[in-house]
Amino acid sequence: MDKYNYEAAPVNNSDSEVLSNTVKWKPFLKQLLICSGVWTSMFLYGLCVGAPTMFIPQIRREANNTDIISDDMASWLTSVYGFSGFPFVFILSLLTKFVGRRIPFMIAVVDTLAAFTVLYCSTNITHILISEIMQGLFSASQIVITIMILTEYTSPKYRGMFLTIKTATFYWGIWASNAIGTFFHWRKIPLFGIICSLYIILTVMIWPESPYWLASRGRFKECAASHRSLKGCDEESEKELEVLINSQKEYIASCGVDDMTARERIIDFFKTLKSKEFYKPTLLSIITGCLGVFSGNLI
Repeated sequence: MDKYNYEAAPVNNSDSEVLSNTVKWKPFLKQLLICSGVWTSMFLYGLCVGAPTMFIPQIRREANNTDIISDDMASWLTSVYGFSGFPFVFILSLLTKFVGRRIPFMIAVVDTLAAFTVLYCSTNITHILISEIMQGLFSASQIVITIMILTEYTSPKYRGMFLTIKTATFYWGIWASNAIGTFFHWRKIPLFGIICSLYIILTVMIWPESPYWLASRGRFKECAASHRSLKGCDEESEKELEVLINSQKEYIASCGVDDMTARERIIDFFKTLKSKEFYKPTLLSIITGCLGVFSGNLI
């Protein structure tokens, strides 16, 4: 029988790049599931913003009286969630530091579930106003928590795509609210919101905690387990995990967080508030947001 000498086929650099860039489906699908909860929350926020433009004219038409909702009350119904949500921007920021990302986000989703339930069961304008006030906590969570979740739970190569979809879903929510209110009774809007809220709650229940938050608390074993469950164990993910753990170890060692008293923690907190790295981007964000509101973008 003839003998043959076999040689390994050469692998081109382009082939190795293709192999390294192949999608790891299991981590990708996990990240997609988590992002779907965040996208749905942004969709609900758009639903909340668009709802008053539908139920105000319908209620006036049903009562055959425009005075049932005065112009002043209509203004409050379309904007009160912004005022009621302002203090929760600071409260949620503290909660995400001390208890993680999942619990504050779950609280916000339960809040919007309750708010949509009140809106659906409302029998007078006061009930509707209470519902809109309750949405303040949820609106604050869209500013504080959702961006943390998308950046900390997703791989860098998918992050841009996921963040773009997050922005788009807000406007899809406004569109859906107007579409439902145009063709159906306005109570179908909160009913749809209740269904979406229940979906988010189900997804959040199976989320792991953020690996970045776990690392910031010095829980490095849990951080590694969470990071690998979310992003896999490939070389790129392991490098990201190594950088994360090393940077947090250095930060904790330099700050001496474990040895700080409560008074020192408070002083350190206010030092952070006064630092340029904090207040400059914060002021820029506030000014940008005010520009959109004061120009009548949400009215």
